[in-house]
Amino acid sequence: MAQDAKALFQQLTHACQSNDALAARHALFLWGRKQHPQINSNHELALALNHAVLTQEIAQLERTIYAADTQQPWHGTALLAALKERVAQKQNTGRASMLLSEINPL
Repeated sequence: MAQDAKALFQQLTHACQSNDALAARHALFLWGRKQHPQINSNHELALALNHAVLTQEIAQLERTIYAADTQQPWHGTALLAALKERVAQKQNTGRASMLLSEINPL
């Protein structure tokens, strides 16, 4: 069953709040594919979102999962905050573009 972007974002939020790195990585990828169907990895999602802090947080998530010497637990609050910030920026940009087209319909 295909899930909508909102449900996937809720799963991502829950994984981040639970500090569950594996679930967050999976949910981030699924949510990212809804937003950017051309992506094939979370690294590609980071590039598509074009947000420095979010790129760093995604890289940290990947390092936590794949680095052999990682002993510290992962905390999802920074990833979630950066993602929410980027989503808000994107929504505000969309609203501004819509308003400009209404004001100047050329």
